[in-house]
Amino acid sequence: MALAVGCSRSETATSTKPTATAKSAASVAPSASASAPACPEDMRVIPAGTFRPDGTSSPTDVKQFCIDTTEVTVAAYKACSSCSAPEASSLACNSSQSKRDDHPINCVTWAQADAYCKAVSKRLPTDIEWEYAATGSEEKTYPWGNAAAASQLCWHRSPREGTCAVASFESGRSPFGVEDMAGNVREWTATESSDKPGSRVVRGSGWGPDKPVRNGARDGLDPKKSADDLGFRCAK
Repeated sequence: MALAVGCSRSETATSTKPTATAKSAASVAPSASASAPACPEDMRVIPAGTFRPDGTSSPTDVKQFCIDTTEVTVAAYKACSSCSAPEASSLACNSSQSKRDDHPINCVTWAQADAYCKAVSKRLPTDIEWEYAATGSEEKTYPWGNAAAASQLCWHRSPREGTCAVASFESGRSPFGVEDMAGNVREWTATESSDKPGSRVVRGSGWGPDKPVRNGARDGLDPKKSADDLGFRCAK
């Protein structure tokens, strides 16, 4: 399997302007109905649909919702005056590093992620919403399709390198135009884990070399846990 080893200059050319990248993703995402309420500019419309979550045999209906085009960035999190400071025990914790405002916020607990989303009049996505936004009705293996993971994501990086700027990998978009749903950071969801009582479901994969990157990748984590490969995005 070929492995991504970092962010090249061409890959990061649009990363300093994630909003512009998000707009360009519109051409690859299905359109919502004309009567559907619009999403904020920094979010994608995920139209209602049916899909089969990984590991299940029964189809699930999903109502229309909005989801952040990118993971919440360091700059966005810092702009939240009511949000508490993330952990900064690791050199890969972005809030304590310079020139990382366009990287995903990481080293945050579930409560911090939940509080941020509420502060901006949003919420954390459910486990099912997250997977549907990543896979679409065609139930793709990866956000970008079924081709093996290679250079489509921020993955297989060292602690010295850590995360990449959000939206650095155009080929890693989901069918709905959502960025970085594999690689960069794993993401908190609103869903309680049925396998690990008291835990919250975490979806996706991180920038490290030992994380599964399939759309079905999930885990249950103690909501008090934080990690340098763990962040979030919001839904509405």
